[in-house]
Amino acid sequence: MNNSQPEQLFADDTAVSAAAGAAFLSIFGIFLLVALAIYIVSVIAMWKLFTKAGEAGWKSLIPVYNMWVFLRLGDQAGWWALVALIPLVNIVSIVFMAIAAYNIGLKLGKEGWYVVLYLFVPVIWMLILGFDKSTWKQTAPGAIPSPVESGNATPEFVPAAKNTLDK
Repeated sequence: MNNSQPEQLFADDTAVSAAAGAAFLSIFGIFLLVALAIYIVSVIAMWKLFTKAGEAGWKSLIPVYNMWVFLRLGDQAGWWALVALIPLVNIVSIVFMAIAAYNIGLKLGKEGWYVVLYLFVPVIWMLILGFDKSTWKQTAPGAIPSPVESGNATPEFVPAAKNTLDK
């Protein structure tokens, strides 16, 4: 056996490892670029949707806050956006996001089946609703109200009664 053979095998393994690492980095880079493009398109679509609903467009730039605003536009409790950060419990949050999307679609004059488009390709759904010629209505017949909020979101302040013994 030749003594140089193990070094040659090691050199070949290094070349294979370097090629595999380069391939991984290029695939990861392409994935990162696609994810960034989808994020930019979704921010633009959400910006248009928010401005159509009378909200400030910049709210679409902040990741959790944009979900909060989206839920509020769909007559749902905004804090479900925070629940979405908790593993396993976030499934319930996804249900309320879908209900909010249904209500937003109704407020923009779309039919109820548009929520199916939201469930499968939410970016396309937002692009359609953001850039079409529909107008925002504050209320829509058939909208689903939030089951966790009452009509009065902020409790009324009632001052404590004065104690007559404190003089």
